[in-house]
Amino acid sequence: ECAAPTVFLSHSADDAPVSLRLAETLAADGIRAWRFETSIEQRGDIAQCVRNAIDEADSLVALVTRTSIASLWVLTELHTAC
Repeated sequence: ECAAPTVFLSHSADDAPVSLRLAETLAADGIRAWRFETSIEQRGDIAQCVRNAIDEADSLVALVTRTSIASLWVLTELHTAC
């Protein structure tokens, strides 16, 4: 059996409710979503954990909002994915 594809959801903390709704929609279609709020290891190197998740994901979806384009984390995630 094949593993479900994983989508890395890049978003700002302010956009967490939207990213949750998107993750739930993807899950209904059998697609796992990696979100900081639910997937991050609370101990250890957070930046490395995010880089690893981006590297292992099948794709990355960025929620582009006023707050996300001002977020250094989101910009770093996008740069890492390129």
